[in-house]
Amino acid sequence: MPLRISDICNNCGLCEIYCPYEAIYPRNYNWRRLEPKYLSFCEDNSLRDDFISEDHFYIVPYKCTECRGIYDVPRCMQICPLSAVVFDENHIIEDRKAAEIKKSLDRYHPWRNWE
Repeated sequence: MPLRISDICNNCGLCEIYCPYEAIYPRNYNWRRLEPKYLSFCEDNSLRDDFISEDHFYIVPYKCTECRGIYDVPRCMQICPLSAVVFDENHIIEDRKAAEIKKSLDRYHPWRNWE
C-alpha cells in the first residue's frame, strides 16, 4: 500500500531528499506534466491527481514502492520528525503491481544498485 503525507507535515522536505525513487514532491508541484516518462507504467484509468496537496509535500502513489527490496521500513517514515507519513488506504496497490512499478522505476535509475 503506498504512503501519503498527513496534514501535520511542516514542509521540512526531509522525505523528499531521502526518497530513493523521488516519489515525493513539494506542494502544488504537477509531477505528471513535468515528468511524463513515469507515465509508461501507469494505467490510464488509474491516473488521478487527488493525492496532490496544496498545503504540504505529497507522495505520488504510482511511484511509491514503500522502499520494498531496499529498506525494511519506508525511508520517509523513518526520517520524518513528525511521523506525518502514513499508509494511504485510498491508493491500494497489489504486491505484484508494486513489484512492476519498482522494476520500471529501476530502469530510470540505473546508477542505483539495490540488489
